[in-house]
Amino acid sequence: MSWRVLKFGGTSVTAAPLAAAGIVAAAARERRVAVVVSALAGVTDRLVALVGRARAGAADLDDDLAAIGELHRERARRLNGAAALCRSRFESELRSLRAALAEVRETGSPHAIARALAAGERLSAPLFAATLEAVAGRPVEVIDATELLVAAGSPEEAAPQLEATRQRSRLRLAGCLGPVVVPGFYAGAGDGAPLLLGRGGSDTSATLLGAALAADRVEIWTDVDGAYDRDPRRFPEARLCPALDFAAAEALARSGAKVLHAQAIAPARAAGTPIHLRNTFRPEAPGTVVGPRETVAVRKAA
Repeated sequence: MSWRVLKFGGTSVTAAPLAAAGIVAAAARERRVAVVVSALAGVTDRLVALVGRARAGAADLDDDLAAIGELHRERARRLNGAAALCRSRFESELRSLRAALAEVRETGSPHAIARALAAGERLSAPLFAATLEAVAGRPVEVIDATELLVAAGSPEEAAPQLEATRQRSRLRLAGCLGPVVVPGFYAGAGDGAPLLLGRGGSDTSATLLGAALAADRVEIWTDVDGAYDRDPRRFPEARLCPALDFAAAEALARSGAKVLHAQAIAPARAAGTPIHLRNTFRPEAPGTVVGPRETVAVRKAA
């Protein structure tokens, strides 16, 4: 079976995890499915603030770390049987986060900053996997992004490497029937060290993985119906775009539209992989298809 990659943003995994899991479970009945998840809403902002304080030499970070830990533990407690496994993962990740922040304070290491900022996705992935297991009634594997995705460059703003990702992900997922859950926002260097793909980089995680696996499509699930021709919050007359070619979508993203990260388009364009922009809270809405011109023409004609 071919692969399909679904990405859920922070609002979706925080406010509607059961709805998101239901969407994945339905897709998994027809395809091998990989799910990319963002951090819980607000967690990355907290981590950015913690890193800033650590760089300034602050040592009193325990209360903020405890609050982040308790946020995830409280959600794990709702999962009943999966709570113990989630808590075990959380404690390991929180120890790693604490160590990374200490290194940031002592050395300002960009690699330590990347490890700290990636913690939000690493904490949310096991939560979503446990939710999906409960909904789908089948095992779900959490695979760290560094095992699948490759990037190069600055630890805080790296560039995705499609060919290296293709080799790494296909080797790691050979024989895997899915579903698998992957933390978004970061990839691995050649040596496996985490490199961030920039804020909003979970979109890039999804399109990079989809392109590498020759997925039939990548679905980006957010809290809006798709891409509009202008900001609907400012312009009530804004119209939903049923389809956009890659160039038009990139221009829209670079103009400030928040539905799709501009950097996410390049891997999909290179592989010709369509991107479907969908609303987790209104899955019946048709959304927007971003793809090659011939795909867009068919969509518009329909």
